Amino acid sequence: DRIWERIFQGGGAAVIQAGPKDAIIEVMGLPMATSRFFRVSHSSFIRGAMLLATKACFVKPVPARKVTADSFAVSLSWV
Repeated sequence: DRIWERIFQGGGAAVIQAGPKDAIIEVMGLPMATSRFFRVSHSSFIRGAMLLATKACFVKPVPARKVTADSFAVSLSWV
């Protein structure tokens, strides 16, 4: 529990519907988001979770609405 609280301290997320099978996921105010490794692994986790319910899923980084060092966004499309 302590690790989870330290990693996700103060963070938040938003999911924005961009189309019928498209979404943008924004993570904001998350200290771990400054790490490239975290951003890539978090995107891979999202893709893996989506593949449990879809045939194909594509995740790519996109600019966040408010660009800061501790935020990032990914575009998510699935079939």
